[in-house]
Amino acid sequence: DMHLLIDGIQLTPRPKIITVEHNSPDAKVRILEQYLKDEKTNASIRSIAKKLLNPALLFHCKTAEKIRHKKLYNMSDKYVILSESYKHILEEIIQRKDQEKVTTIPNSIKGEATARSSTLYQKEKIILYVGRLEYGQKRVDRLLKIWQRIQHDNKDWRLILVGDGPNRQELEHFVSKNRVNRVEFIGHSFSVVEYYKKSSVICLTSSIEGLPMILLESMNHGVVPIVYNSFSAATDVITHEHDGLLVRPFESTEYKNGLQKLLQDQPFRERLAENATLSARRFHSASVFPKWKTLISEINNEIEQ
Repeated sequence: DMHLLIDGIQLTPRPKIITVEHNSPDAKVRILEQYLKDEKTNASIRSIAKKLLNPALLFHCKTAEKIRHKKLYNMSDKYVILSESYKHILEEIIQRKDQEKVTTIPNSIKGEATARSSTLYQKEKIILYVGRLEYGQKRVDRLLKIWQRIQHDNKDWRLILVGDGPNRQELEHFVSKNRVNRVEFIGHSFSVVEYYKKSSVICLTSSIEGLPMILLESMNHGVVPIVYNSFSAATDVITHEHDGLLVRPFESTEYKNGLQKLLQDQPFRERLAENATLSARRFHSASVFPKWKTLISEINNEIEQ
């Protein structure tokens, strides 16, 4: 862990340390909670014993995360989080209200790539997912099951998955076994922007996120997001039915209905796409970089004093 590495560094004078939390502070605990909740059990002794041990496992995870965050906070001169909404989560974890070290700086994107209005309506009928193919956090299986339910009503649409991960084979097997049609596994790509440019909708079905770059980047290119509202920073980016759709976690039928509306209601989708490009401007580097400059200036002033 990073705090162990920093503990081992002996420099004089002591360097200033900026810790940047690139996820919700409670991400590890939330991921484990959801995993244990969704874990399938049976009547075997092993399965029952494992289920009985789950509370102890969760308690251990929470304790370890408290220790880790407290150490990081105490050794840091500045502690950067992605959203104001994460302040109270961090407060609960480190058990202190005086968070004078904490600064909120969101992720940033390049502004020059913004989609033009003339290209917004040249999109293809593509539903996009970009990210790791795994069950722990991203839960792409949820998206495939939702697409399975509406695929026959949207035969001119296709689902493209860009990315790779430990559960890719299982996901491909699910698609093949259950005859889920028009699903393309692209794997790693160095030209994700090209998929943003031609896709109409992007889906996130994660158990938790921080402030996903793919959400900001895709909206910047006029891709309409539909996202489980499973992380508090989601509302920093998306205003429901203005520049995207937020769905209660993890209401699959509500998600299905929202995705169906996006696919079948073109004027609605195009209005959200145009608003998405405008909303993404708040995260352009020109808006975010001054916050980093201010933070570094504060650090420099402390050194000079």
